Amino acid sequence: MLESVAGEQFYNVSPLTLTQVLDDPSNVADNLRAYIAGFSEDGLGLGEGRVRERSSARVRLAAHASDGPRGRSAPRTAARGQPFPRCRGPYEVRLTRGSRRAGPRLTGVASPGGDYPHTKGGTMRRDIEFDAEGVTLRAWMYTPDSGSGPFPTVVMAHGFSAVKEMYLDRFAEAFAAAGLAAVVFDHRNFGASDGEPRLEIDPWAQVRDYRHTITWASQQPEVDENRIGIWGSSYSGGQVIVVGAIDRRVKCVVGQVPLASGNANLRALVRSDFLAGLRGAFDADRVNRLNGGAPAMIPVVDPDPTAPSALPTADSWTWFSETAETRAPSWRNEVTLRSVEMFTEFEPHAYLPYIAPTPFCMIVARGDHLTPSELGIAAFEKAHHPKKIVVLPGGHFDAYVAGFDGASEAATSWFVEHLL
Repeated sequence: MLESVAGEQFYNVSPLTLTQVLDDPSNVADNLRAYIAGFSEDGLGLGEGRVRERSSARVRLAAHASDGPRGRSAPRTAARGQPFPRCRGPYEVRLTRGSRRAGPRLTGVASPGGDYPHTKGGTMRRDIEFDAEGVTLRAWMYTPDSGSGPFPTVVMAHGFSAVKEMYLDRFAEAFAAAGLAAVVFDHRNFGASDGEPRLEIDPWAQVRDYRHTITWASQQPEVDENRIGIWGSSYSGGQVIVVGAIDRRVKCVVGQVPLASGNANLRALVRSDFLAGLRGAFDADRVNRLNGGAPAMIPVVDPDPTAPSALPTADSWTWFSETAETRAPSWRNEVTLRSVEMFTEFEPHAYLPYIAPTPFCMIVARGDHLTPSELGIAAFEKAHHPKKIVVLPGGHFDAYVAGFDGASEAATSWFVEHLL
């Protein structure tokens, strides 16, 4: 049955995990109603419907056919004029804003207690959302396909400006294959999560959102609240150092290619004769905001490493631009300038002595010059046991792609040793 909730663009579609892209963003609600009206009540409720072609929009509907007691399924697509296979629910369908090019997008969200709409690599994945003191964070929840819960769980998020589609699914799948659940969330102001101002990175707000996500996870029946670990990479690799030191609900920490010192990292990336100009831009932005102006923006990456950008390295440009094109078209190549200023103020290394007795693993890349490996290795000495450092070949971004096996195996083995 279709049901609209007054004042909200929400629809309950019991048997479908649904993705709809509307070509005409000017009349989203009417187009959506017209498309759903094209399905008979029996079709929606009992497993058979037909995609009807209309001139105002096009639609792709993905259904999942149940083949097990938990609704484990393989995705299928209903072409025009073809029936849907029978599938399980319930699911809530949420209308969200898509990319500028694609227009609004309708995505399936698992309702509380519903079956798992996604399966991949022997794991279950569902979309979730929760309140973080007034800001809605959105995430993926992974659970192992075998064993019985509650499961030890890893809470994880991406680094500077990145969104969860940028290879975090691969890490979560590796953890789930080893018997660990995972919650992969988008930081506030980025990706699927809410928050204003958009594209602003406050590292302390992101530290708090790790803690909000831990709180949400601890209340889920699939999660063993006494066996929660945290994983972060690059900027969030520094954030998990802080969270691991201040939140004793955390029982295991992995920081991959982590930021150790914002100030030292700035000096490693930016020529000394450019620093005065950068700090002058910070000050001018503060005056502009005081007078009611919009925050200044800066590109995250640029093909010219000497041009103004937050991450001025050639491999940063290559990885972000290629990954955005292939995996994360919603990623935006800009952040507020004050995000860079707050980056320079963030000093995770100061918290390293306080992580113990929580087990801590640092994974660094030998050729990393974005968060230089020598800064991470030097900071690691401040941590107390139990601790471990893993040095991988390659550069900063190899941990996600070419060096993924080494990075994921190091993290997985640490979590398995200390959480399972």
